[in-house]
Amino acid sequence: MLVLVLNTVVVLVLVLNVVTVLVDVLKVVTVFFDVLKVVTVLVLVLKTVLVFLLVSNVVTVLVDVLNTVLVVFVVANVVVVAVLVLKTVDVFVDVLKVVTVLVDVLKAVVVCFSTLVAFVVFLLVFLVVAVFQKSILFQSHLI
Repeated sequence: MLVLVLNTVVVLVLVLNVVTVLVDVLKVVTVFFDVLKVVTVLVLVLKTVLVFLLVSNVVTVLVDVLNTVLVVFVVANVVVVAVLVLKTVDVFVDVLKVVTVLVDVLKAVVVCFSTLVAFVVFLLVFLVVAVFQKSILFQSHLI
């Protein structure tokens, strides 16, 4: 009977050893699940970093687009200024044309006045000659 009790004790010890091994296996499985949780968290962190990088790339592209739009506006402003300068030059050319016409009118007025002066001088000379001739005729009648 002692052998039976000893055998039973040995079997109980063996069962305890198996239970201990099973507990250790369960602990290993638990650690494995904990490691899987950590890996899952790391994957989520990496996905978050990836999303952040993608968002920063989108922001960079938007900044580049805004810079391009700004350059287009600056070029448009330069074109507007160039058009205004050309309009100013066009107005200046028109003013020069008006001044040229005024100068031509003044030349015509000067020619008219010089012609009038020449005519008046001619008339004065004619009158002086006529008066002189009359005076000679008058004096010759007197003599």
